[in-house]
Amino acid sequence: MTYVDEDTLFRQSDFLANLLPYFPSTDLLINAASLAKMKEGAYLVSCGSGSVIDEATLAETIKSGKLGGAALDTFEWEPLSPTIP
Repeated sequence: MTYVDEDTLFRQSDFLANLLPYFPSTDLLINAASLAKMKEGAYLVSCGSGSVIDEATLAETIKSGKLGGAALDTFEWEPLSPTIP
């Protein structure tokens, strides 16, 4: 295991695992800017708080083909809203 800074983590990971809890400092931490840094075809796996991820932007990033996919255990709002793209 190698410890790296956040920017390197997003840029080099083939699979990124989020286990972060919700705090004001982690609110929407995984957003458009961080998702744009991720490698083409990378995957996001999240078992942390759903509020850490901008879910609408994540969905668009997957639809665009930038990311290979995502697996989320929790969501910002549960049950899921049918209006999330």
